[in-house]
Amino acid sequence: METIKPGEKTITEADESSRASRSGVTPRVAILIAILLPLNAYWIIHMTTVRYVGFVTIASLFYNTIMLLTLLAAVNGLLKRWLPRFRLRPAELAAIYSLLAVATSPCGLDTSSILLPAIAGPFRLATPENQWHEIFIQYLPELGTMRDEASLQAMWAGSTNFFSPPHLQLWAKPLLFWFLYMSALWTAPLGLAALFRRRWMEVERLTYPIIQLPTEMCRADGRMWRQKPMWIALGVVAGINILNGLHALYPMVPQIPVRWDAAPGFDISRMLVDRPWSAAHSVRMSFYPFIIGLGLLLPTDLAFSCWFFFVLFRVQMVIVDWLGLNVTPQFPYLYEQAYGAYIGLALFYVWMSRRELGRIWQGIRGRKVATEESLPYRLAAGLFVGCIGFVLAALIHHGMSPWVALLFVTAYYMATYLIGRIRAEVGIPVHEFDFMSPLLMMGNVLGPKVVGKRSLAVMAMHTGYSRGLRNIPFPHQCEAFKMAEGTGGSLRRLAIAMGIVVIAGFAFSLPATLQIFYANGVGAKMQGYPRHGCAEPYNYIVSWFENPKGFNAGRAEAIVIGVISCLALLAIRVRTVGFPLHPVGMAVGISWYMSFMWFPFLIAWVAKVIVARYGGSQGLRTLAFVAFGLILGDVLTGGFWLIYGFARDVPTYAFWH
Repeated sequence: METIKPGEKTITEADESSRASRSGVTPRVAILIAILLPLNAYWIIHMTTVRYVGFVTIASLFYNTIMLLTLLAAVNGLLKRWLPRFRLRPAELAAIYSLLAVATSPCGLDTSSILLPAIAGPFRLATPENQWHEIFIQYLPELGTMRDEASLQAMWAGSTNFFSPPHLQLWAKPLLFWFLYMSALWTAPLGLAALFRRRWMEVERLTYPIIQLPTEMCRADGRMWRQKPMWIALGVVAGINILNGLHALYPMVPQIPVRWDAAPGFDISRMLVDRPWSAAHSVRMSFYPFIIGLGLLLPTDLAFSCWFFFVLFRVQMVIVDWLGLNVTPQFPYLYEQAYGAYIGLALFYVWMSRRELGRIWQGIRGRKVATEESLPYRLAAGLFVGCIGFVLAALIHHGMSPWVALLFVTAYYMATYLIGRIRAEVGIPVHEFDFMSPLLMMGNVLGPKVVGKRSLAVMAMHTGYSRGLRNIPFPHQCEAFKMAEGTGGSLRRLAIAMGIVVIAGFAFSLPATLQIFYANGVGAKMQGYPRHGCAEPYNYIVSWFENPKGFNAGRAEAIVIGVISCLALLAIRVRTVGFPLHPVGMAVGISWYMSFMWFPFLIAWVAKVIVARYGGSQGLRTLAFVAFGLILGDVLTGGFWLIYGFARDVPTYAFWH
């Protein structure tokens, strides 16, 4: 027998096997992701563009990943009983969930479904009447655009195979450019996630609320599946969805309305017909179990702040109309106020991380750091800077002025960083920058006289990925590291796998999206964003170019007010225990989706306050399992109806949006 020196440990074959199983990204995980990636992408793209229901990537928690994780948990339970050596370990389940979430990002609503229409739409929609050729098309670059009229007409009409030689050859160069560009754009945040992993997970110990449910589902002991409150909530929601699904197929079956458009009385806007109340615009009630469940997992102050700031912004709109101050379009510039709140949060988080930034700099310079990272600091920083350099070079080559390109990239990655940081801290269930994109902020605040017509036109072409930011991979990459740490997975192998998945996702999603476009027709069977994305950014361009303006002091002042208000709220929170307002609520309160999600947040906040008051910590733990049941019941039965409609090609109940 081999002797052991003092202080040494033996590693048995069983230990080696255990270590291999805990690495997370094992060969069978890689094989499973390779099979699921194209199937998942095709289903999401088809649902988003052709059926236009059940948008997977709008909410922070991608429900397709929860559906798959539930299926794997069920299979794992059978394997544990009959073939225990083949069951998936917690680290493997966490890796599958994380990699599928990252793989879902490239095929999501705010990427390929809008990106491709934005680079082809203007050449299909330009006519002598709208004078697009004279107004802005002259500024669009050749690289990355597709201008063949016959091929675009075929894409618009449908019933065509994209992979036939004429179309494939015409799209080859644009697709290659956007594949390389988007791969670089979305690989860069992986370096950012690696650089801030220690700060968020080990120093600040952020809770990552969005992954509470998948983390619980990956537990080896299966604790969640033995909780009666979870099953009761799941059963109630499942019954509602089954009934509503039957109502969608057979209208004589009664329904239990939960969607904002399920009952006329839910749309409060219809009742606000007289001035100044009509200025409140979209105010709707809904009872989405999915969103109520996510709201129950939020910190109480954030659940309160989400609906409070939504109401506060609506009150501002009513008061402005009442005082007759709405003669200035879009005053009081609510989106600029919210954008200022985001800037204030960015300044605060960077200031709080100043010591960690110094530590990261020491690691980049080659000095030893006292922790094992997912990627070495020097490699992570090189990955981030190198990819950003490629992105900047491409934007400048497209015609953006260097300073505009730098400002565009800074704004994009500031938003990317903030979304990841906010989700890690408080787990906001939805985030969108629809009316706070770099294009709108620069066009409205600085104007074409400052930014330049060519730079704005090129920026409009790049709006496909910078418009909404709802399905960017960065927060999922950060959450993946958290899940891997909790399940004993290898951070480094996971980081490499996530980089590969981003690239593979675009390699499949871009041509798959075009195949669906050519087969169904953007102008024939497509709905919503594919057709809308062909014109939306360029309509802004036309309005700016036909009435060119310079710096808008009013909008800039609104941004400054937002920054100051956010920093003031943060200062109060630091000094006041239990202060109920969170500045994140100010940043997201104006978003379009908050118009029908505010009421579920109100319900969740009331429930948490009551349970905390009378049930204590034990009551809150029970409420967390109720939240899991609400989410699972909605996702599983609602997802079933979506898959049923997809398979049968019939309209079915959409449990979400």
